[in-house]
Amino acid sequence: MAELKPYIQTLFNSKGISISAKRQTLFEEFIKSHECEQAVNRIIENQNQIMEKWKLKNRIADIDIQQIVIPNATIGKPYEAKIDFNKLNLNDLILKKIEGLEELGLKFNISTDTIEGIPSQSGDTKIKFFFKIVGESETTPANEKLISLIINPDPKSLWKDIPSDINDLFWKEDDISLASKLGDRNIVVASKRGRS
Repeated sequence: MAELKPYIQTLFNSKGISISAKRQTLFEEFIKSHECEQAVNRIIENQNQIMEKWKLKNRIADIDIQQIVIPNATIGKPYEAKIDFNKLNLNDLILKKIEGLEELGLKFNISTDTIEGIPSQSGDTKIKFFFKIVGESETTPANEKLISLIINPDPKSLWKDIPSDINDLFWKEDDISLASKLGDRNIVVASKRGRS
């Protein structure tokens, strides 16, 4: 192993051990031993495992803080929104699952990466996005990320017919209309008060 000698020299230097000229032959014999080579291989293997685990943790943390924006939906209207994982630089995902859509009247179509359905309730909700990335073990639990989904109410459902206070100083009728002739034309004027 060509890197064995510099590796052990670096290790010894970091521990304050210097090899004198008198001990060079002994050092050469030491590093050529099978036990030494196996020990260094195990150390390098462990270091590589640590680096791979760190890369996975770092990537998961990046995904966790990445913003995923889903277009707003409107209650009662057909909805379809594609999540472009390639555009979001999430092409290293090996598991994609979304929970919390069913109670909203929606579902996640994994084959097309779309959220679809007809929303049944309005509000600003958080849906759970479960994912795994390339390199993660099958036995490790999936990572979880919360994504916001806003379902707007039907504007017609927000209208409330609340009569105005007739004792108010500047009170006017809530519903009023007037039709009249203006020359050879008809004109209609109307006013409807309410609360939205």
